[in-house]
Amino acid sequence: MYNSTSNIKTFLIDNTNNLGFELYVIHAEVDGIGFPLAYLFLENNGKCGDGIKTEIITKFVSQFKEKGLDFEFILTDKDWSQIKACHSTWPKAKIQLCR
Repeated sequence: MYNSTSNIKTFLIDNTNNLGFELYVIHAEVDGIGFPLAYLFLENNGKCGDGIKTEIITKFVSQFKEKGLDFEFILTDKDWSQIKACHSTWPKAKIQLCR
């Protein structure tokens, strides 16, 4: 069993949106292999403000910071809620946008 977090350098947060629901998937890359770490299923019917969504995502990703995961790179969609949440949690990490 792999129990070291020191080799995890890259973090990916991605979401898919269908019928007003967003499924966020957090992947980590270890030695060139991607592993899903967690999922967040969020209902977003367009009525919640960006601040509420950002707060929920921040609470979600902060759990990884609390477990001692400190990333050098974060890959994310062009979603400001994701970007703000990751930047506030890991301000020194380089955030790269997916194409």
